[in-house]
Amino acid sequence: MIHFALISLTTPLMIGGAALVMLPIIAHLLNRHSRRIIVFPTIALLQASAANQSKLFKLRRWMLLALRCLLVLLLVLAFSRPVYFQSETSAAAVGETHAVVLLIDTSLSTRQQRGGVQLVESLKASANRAIESLSRGRDVANVILVAREPLAIFPRLSYNFDGLRSKMATVEATYQRADFVRALTMAGQQLDKHSGPRRIVIVSDMQKTNWQEIVEDDILSDLLPEGTEVSLIEPTEDVPDNIGLSKPRTIPAVPIIGQPLQLVVNATNFAQVKKEVPVEVFVNGASVGSQTVSFDASEQKEVAFEMTISSGGLGEVVFSTIADGLNEDNKCYLAIRPTKRLPIFVVSDEPASELGSGTFFLLRALAPHDGELDRFDVQHISAKELGSVELSAAAAVFVGYVGRMPQASAEALVKYIGGGGGVVFFSGEGAVDENLKVVEAAAGENGILPWQPGRSRNLALLDESLTIQSGQWNAQLLRQFDQRSQVAMGEIQFSRVWAVGAIHPETHVLLQFSDRSPALATRSFGTGRLVVANFSPSVDSSDLGKYGTFVALVQILAKELRTTAGLEPENHVGSSVEYSDSLIGLSTADKITATDPEGQPLVVMTGTQNDRLQAQIFRTLRPGFHRLLANGKPTDVAAVNVEGREGDLQRFSKEQLQKSFSHSGGVVDVHQVTDGNVKMRPNGRPMWGWLMWLAMLVIGVELALLGIWRR
Repeated sequence: MIHFALISLTTPLMIGGAALVMLPIIAHLLNRHSRRIIVFPTIALLQASAANQSKLFKLRRWMLLALRCLLVLLLVLAFSRPVYFQSETSAAAVGETHAVVLLIDTSLSTRQQRGGVQLVESLKASANRAIESLSRGRDVANVILVAREPLAIFPRLSYNFDGLRSKMATVEATYQRADFVRALTMAGQQLDKHSGPRRIVIVSDMQKTNWQEIVEDDILSDLLPEGTEVSLIEPTEDVPDNIGLSKPRTIPAVPIIGQPLQLVVNATNFAQVKKEVPVEVFVNGASVGSQTVSFDASEQKEVAFEMTISSGGLGEVVFSTIADGLNEDNKCYLAIRPTKRLPIFVVSDEPASELGSGTFFLLRALAPHDGELDRFDVQHISAKELGSVELSAAAAVFVGYVGRMPQASAEALVKYIGGGGGVVFFSGEGAVDENLKVVEAAAGENGILPWQPGRSRNLALLDESLTIQSGQWNAQLLRQFDQRSQVAMGEIQFSRVWAVGAIHPETHVLLQFSDRSPALATRSFGTGRLVVANFSPSVDSSDLGKYGTFVALVQILAKELRTTAGLEPENHVGSSVEYSDSLIGLSTADKITATDPEGQPLVVMTGTQNDRLQAQIFRTLRPGFHRLLANGKPTDVAAVNVEGREGDLQRFSKEQLQKSFSHSGGVVDVHQVTDGNVKMRPNGRPMWGWLMWLAMLVIGVELALLGIWRR
């Protein structure tokens, strides 16, 4: 590229065409030396011949030669495409090496369709046009594919534009969200190593849920080198209507064979108009129900289907609705594992056979038959064992007398509650206050306890006792208590309780003693909850364990807690999937394999923890059922879904984007997907159009002079 002061020649090779100016000069010289024999029959012709040899005629010939040479020069200059810049700095910048990083959005939302074509194809085409506008051999570029884990095509900026386009041709939209913060950080790190002009070109659908953090927090200046220019290429198409399904679950969370079960899914109308769509559910491939759901604009509804599971084994549940602007969130997957009895853990350092102990009464209340006739499958473990037991499948955990709560055990309880579990903590003898404080510390800064524990109160020494004076009998955890049980509960005397300190604002007090101190309270933590009972069924604390009211209380708590307890966290595309409970009895000698929803083999990592085999799929790539096989036989299944937020296809406006990106101190241009003229270099005023007009003007002057002279 050649510069003349403030003028830059975009196609300098065309300057070589200036040599063509020799053609009219050669023609002129040849015509000058040519001789003709003329016969003069009259004096008039003799006079005309003399006029042709006059000085005026020679001047006309020189004028025509000058016009024709000027015409050639103007045409050559026009084809060299000169550009005029306002300053010498801008003109000089055109000759510098420009570094450009393109961020191409490959998140799930770019799978939205118009006319059967996915939006990602338009984004790729626009990125290709942007690369073509760079100067080969001078500029450097790279492409970052933005998904949950952003991926740079090359490890550094490269001159290999053909390689970038070749790689982009094979790119497909993922089923994941886009992490633009990480992608911009990667781009900033690559551009920071370049000393010349730097630019980021973002090719995205500008979906609000993906860009919320960057737009609202104005963090772009922290991610990019100072002075980086930003170009945004956005879609021209309108946002299509979309219905999305998300958060599949069962109520209760642990299905029991032979008992009623609800299959529930959230359905959201992301469109700005009313919609009416069918939602159908399939279990192991067979339809078990269908509903037509009416939505207002932007409305979300829970859709529930009733059924009863007649047999055990793994169940694969699929919720489905009709096709729309984004088909990938029209299905939602859920794996269920029905059981005959609900698994319950009783944590206590007392022997189960010790008559009159809290543990003795707890085990009798939960499993009076000690066999298959019981509703609950109860396992008694010590506080020390709690840290090494997998609690995720438990419907509830009851904590009785514990000598000292180990830190690992407290962390296991907190993790279980945060993941949707329910824990009932009885306050009897021992270091209850210290144990509760260990659990509180394991929960972090916000804590987990309904109240701060105080000192032990032995009312028997004062010949006093407390009774249950009032209760929130309509609350979920106590709603099955009938009137007779409520009256019976109020007649029981409690001789040993604990002083109650500050009560947390989020605490829900369920039962109160006659002195108005809380007897039973619950507090939510994560998606689960902790219930603290300020009493114990031990005969040293009360007569509670001797009455059927205690059996009713414990069984109701276990049953109601299971609506959330044991609910496994939803797996989203891009995350890892872990299997453990289904591998009991297996070892590393067994062949463990896995397949994706299309039956293709997956890489499985296996290992042992606490002498138990575990398996993990490191990263999932598509929604559906991921099956685990042991020695070739199906042993477990995990459901993987797209994130519900990706179904919201609403975008930020140009004004919002420009305002946010302008805060970074860079220059912001907003282009549309169909606009192929993304200017990678300083903008100048093209001059070739004016040169073509001047060339035509020269032709016109020549023709006019010839016409006049011939007269």
